[in-house]
Amino acid sequence: MEPDVSFGAWLSLQTGRHDPVGDLARDFLGDDGCGRCLHLAEDAEFMQVQDVAASMAEHRAAQPAFDAFNLACAEWTGRLP
Repeated sequence: MEPDVSFGAWLSLQTGRHDPVGDLARDFLGDDGCGRCLHLAEDAEFMQVQDVAASMAEHRAAQPAFDAFNLACAEWTGRLP
C-alpha cells in the first residue's frame, strides 16, 4: 500500500537528514547543471517511484544512490524491517 503523499513529495521532505536517504534527496532535488532537471524541485510533489528511478537511470546514478533509493522506497511504504 502506498502512502497518501507521493514518493517525490516525501523525498523532498528528507533533505535535512544526515544519512543516505538525505543524501539522495539533496542530490535528486539539487541542480546538477544538466539543464534538463531544473523542474525536478517543482515537480517533486507529483513524482512517483518510477519517475525518480527513471531520472536516476538517465543520469547514470551510482550503485550507492540506488541503494539509498531502495532504502527510501522501503521507508516510504513502511516496509522497513
